[in-house]
Amino acid sequence: MRLALISLLMIPLVVGCGGDDEDKPTAGADADADADADADADADADLGCAFKNTETIDIAEVNGDYQCPAIAVSPLGRPAFIVNERTQEKTWLGVLSEGSWVPVALKDTGPTEGCNAAIDISSEGHVYAAFVDGSEATAVTDLVTNASGTTVLYADFFSRYSGLAYQWQDIAVDTLGRIHIVGTTCSFWCDLTYQHHDDIEYEYTYGFTVIEESTSHLGRPALVLSGNDVHVTSVDSEGSIWANLLDASEEWQREAVPNSTPPEGQPMVGVASDGSRWVAWNSPASESGSNEILIATEASGSWTTTTLESSASSTAPRIEVDSADRPHVMWHRETTNQSSDVEHVLVHAVLVDGDWNITEGPTGRDTIDMDWGLDDTLHIVTTDTSESRQEVVYTELNCENL
Repeated sequence: MRLALISLLMIPLVVGCGGDDEDKPTAGADADADADADADADADADLGCAFKNTETIDIAEVNGDYQCPAIAVSPLGRPAFIVNERTQEKTWLGVLSEGSWVPVALKDTGPTEGCNAAIDISSEGHVYAAFVDGSEATAVTDLVTNASGTTVLYADFFSRYSGLAYQWQDIAVDTLGRIHIVGTTCSFWCDLTYQHHDDIEYEYTYGFTVIEESTSHLGRPALVLSGNDVHVTSVDSEGSIWANLLDASEEWQREAVPNSTPPEGQPMVGVASDGSRWVAWNSPASESGSNEILIATEASGSWTTTTLESSASSTAPRIEVDSADRPHVMWHRETTNQSSDVEHVLVHAVLVDGDWNITEGPTGRDTIDMDWGLDDTLHIVTTDTSESRQEVVYTELNCENL
């Protein structure tokens, strides 16, 4: 079924209307959080990286309870995020236009589990958003895109072949216009599976692959494109981490990443311009009682591992590699505030000349997603707890002083 929706082409995500250097007095912003973030940015400026433009966003304008936002940035630097709102059981898209977040209600999706929404924006500026619709007896994974010139909902787009929904997922579109998705599909057990489609008009699946059978490591995966090569990390039933590559040979290649303890959730992968990979993951509670953030690289020809954090929350990290081939890692750190309450703060690390540069940011918890904008600016979404609900937190990180 195809259903026309409000046209995203009317929003300057693609056409680029409006100035790029205006302030962002966005709806739903938390003034105190902004002030704290600005103070943090000033304190960290000498380190070369700084968080800025931090705000909380109630895109549904209902004091919503949000789950697992995901973000993508257009070639013009316009961010858009997708998120599930659990009170109304609806999936929303938020698009930053001329300093304000424009809400787009995608669908009443019913009760769903996991990080079940993902987004990418192609090099042509077309939005591709995937999400699980659990409103019927059998959950399916839909696609919304404006690639045809009109914003259209393609119901059941990713579930036709397997009949399964991607409860934890990531999506990417390559330079050939192919749509890739990876995620966890569950029936009697859960598998990490992959598929791609040549374009939106051909809904039958190519390359359906079970990357990891019977996995218990649930969480949002990372699907990374290097050119048209596909990179995905996975965890097998024994807790070992694998780096998986699908290249022009159309055969998956697997390589073990040394790890002594099964990770918490899914490991993440970033790829340098020479094809070498960085893999980051959350290692469960150490002797200190806190989790660790570990990162491994094959840049030297063999895998080497570094501990970035020994006071981490249980949130899986995210990793991106910038235009200078520097890895950037984001996670949540556990800290104690002046009232002796445990808080989680967003932490960023970047490798510069052999040293890890660490910057603390706003408070947050649960899943993290991020994407590159213009001038190697990272656009980040996470959530934070307010009373009994989860708010969307948006922030930016600029490292122009590295």
